Amino acid sequence: MKQYWTHKLIITIAMLFSVGYGYAQTRSSFYKPNAWFVGADAGANVFFGDIKYWDYMPNTKYGELTYAYGVRFGKQLSPRVLVKADAHYSTHSGTKRTSSLLRTFEAVSYDATLSLQLNIMEMMHSRPKQQKLSIWGELGIGYMRWQSLLYNYRTGDTLNNLNWKTKEYENALVFPVGMNIKYYLSPKISLDAYSSLRIVNSDLLDAKPGGIKFDYYWYNALAVNYHIGSSSKSSSDKKEKYSRQSSTSGFYSDDSWFGGFDFGANIFYGDIKYWDYVPNTKYGELSYGYGLRFGKQFSPRVMLKADFHKAELSGTKRTPSLLRKFDAKTFDFSLSVQLNLMEFLHSTPEQRRLSLWGELGIGYINWQAILYNYRTGDTINNLLWNTKEYNAALMIPLGFNIKYYLNDRFSLDAYSSLRVVNSDEVDGKIGGIKFDYYWYAALGINYHFSIFGSGGGASSKELILLDYYALYPKEDTLKKKEVVVKDTSLNNPFYVDLWVPEEANNKAFSMLVKIIKKDKTANGYFHLSLPSGFYPIPPEMPEVKYTRIAYNYDFDFYIPEDQDTLKIPIGINISEREDGIYPIFLEGEAMNEIGELFPIKAAQYVKIGPDNYNNTQEDFYIKMGCQKHLLWLLIMGKEACQEASRLMQKEFPVVGFLHIPQQENQFNKKNKLR
Repeated sequence: MKQYWTHKLIITIAMLFSVGYGYAQTRSSFYKPNAWFVGADAGANVFFGDIKYWDYMPNTKYGELTYAYGVRFGKQLSPRVLVKADAHYSTHSGTKRTSSLLRTFEAVSYDATLSLQLNIMEMMHSRPKQQKLSIWGELGIGYMRWQSLLYNYRTGDTLNNLNWKTKEYENALVFPVGMNIKYYLSPKISLDAYSSLRIVNSDLLDAKPGGIKFDYYWYNALAVNYHIGSSSKSSSDKKEKYSRQSSTSGFYSDDSWFGGFDFGANIFYGDIKYWDYVPNTKYGELSYGYGLRFGKQFSPRVMLKADFHKAELSGTKRTPSLLRKFDAKTFDFSLSVQLNLMEFLHSTPEQRRLSLWGELGIGYINWQAILYNYRTGDTINNLLWNTKEYNAALMIPLGFNIKYYLNDRFSLDAYSSLRVVNSDEVDGKIGGIKFDYYWYAALGINYHFSIFGSGGGASSKELILLDYYALYPKEDTLKKKEVVVKDTSLNNPFYVDLWVPEEANNKAFSMLVKIIKKDKTANGYFHLSLPSGFYPIPPEMPEVKYTRIAYNYDFDFYIPEDQDTLKIPIGINISEREDGIYPIFLEGEAMNEIGELFPIKAAQYVKIGPDNYNNTQEDFYIKMGCQKHLLWLLIMGKEACQEASRLMQKEFPVVGFLHIPQQENQFNKKNKLR
């Protein structure tokens, strides 16, 4: 007994600090899907622009290290994806020394940003897990307002005043690009070490026009967050709330990469436009565009997409004495995040055949344009038309996409996007509307690389996902069940077989864990992850010790020297779960006689329904290697068979009244003599 508890302690410590570390962190309640959070941050700014003493370091003597603080709130959509909104107050300062002048600027700014953060550590793994410590990359877009003053540092004379200490502000877009190190102190509280380069779409933050086109500053801060949705509930509850209906329907796979093509029409909006809202087809204002796209769907709610487009734009402007027309050729690249608007209305995300997505992104556009007199053909303005050079500007795509899956490999898109260009020169006319933009409406087709089949059985990759995601019990069913043993090798002396009935009663069923060893003795530990509403019945076997803490189901086992296989029958009671397909996952470690640890992992599905129990009894007894009547009579059977009988009597009392065929008596007698 002392040896048993010593082994148990060794295995438990090893599980926490070796192979099972990531698994333990996932089940330590440091992340709850769909978890909202709020927080505050404070830190320091370092400005980079025309008015800067040194190129890369702040000169603290002249106050180039300034302060900032802000508030944030957001939502973590998965262990890989987080959306965050920030509002900040910042101060900025810089000094520039010349041979005859020492110039200094001061500025105060307010900004609001919306950012997408991706867990860089988990992007490298096929199975997402929320660790206690994680590193996130950030990309976002925002709006910034500021006042600034440029003056002579020695004399105090003003060189340029941009609304300093007035009620008016300069304004521009701001693009945060950064990194964040997140550490969970508890399920409710986390700390961030945040570093962001915030690029301002203006060269006037330092009140000096010209020079560096985009001023930017580096913001480093510490933040504390309170997670509203975090909970210390069991991992099975978490998995159930973030269930994957699509794993059974076949229309979505985690890590689902896709590529596609689209073709459509453009309508320009700017200074050179005949009517305000509709195109004048007589003058060719309805032009074409086409492109390629490539992306990845992280969950039923979040998708990241890259686009490459070629488009032609055209517009006409009538005045009393002149009919002006412009033509433009554009090439653009954009990176966008798409959110499934239909699924944000539900607490349980599902990938449906038809879905509506919203899009927000950032991109870069190149173009050539010519503005001319439509009647005479005389050129009014030529912006690199028909040359090898291009104008360039940032671009923001904002739109909607209706997606429809034809099958598990192909989907169709009806895409509509307003593409706002950070320039007023797309139409060749300077002045007037500050930001030219155009509307692109297109049809697209996509090919999905990593989709699982909808009816051909569960693939290994699909089952591997079960340790984090559960299935939502609707739509298509899996016709074939497979056991997956993961993270094992030829050198592993242990093999685990997790048998679950293909179909079972929606009130109770029995499953079997079979552990096979090659060494003389072995002991170990495994954790059983079940959907919420599934409750195991403690097995009454001397080789197995069962522990339950809240919704955590742990089993310690010992395999005697004279046995090569340990069969552990486990009864499952089901409470208030609808009919459908559910996953069961097992993970743990086994230790051989010299103290070496080896992982044991397996996953399975079970389909539950009101009448799905006829085959369950037969399959279970056969799998146990027992006969029904022996189980009932308990005639010198093995303890595992006796335990199986006890479970089956609880689940199916009718077994006790089954007729025992006469020809089986010899077999009974033989077992009595053993």
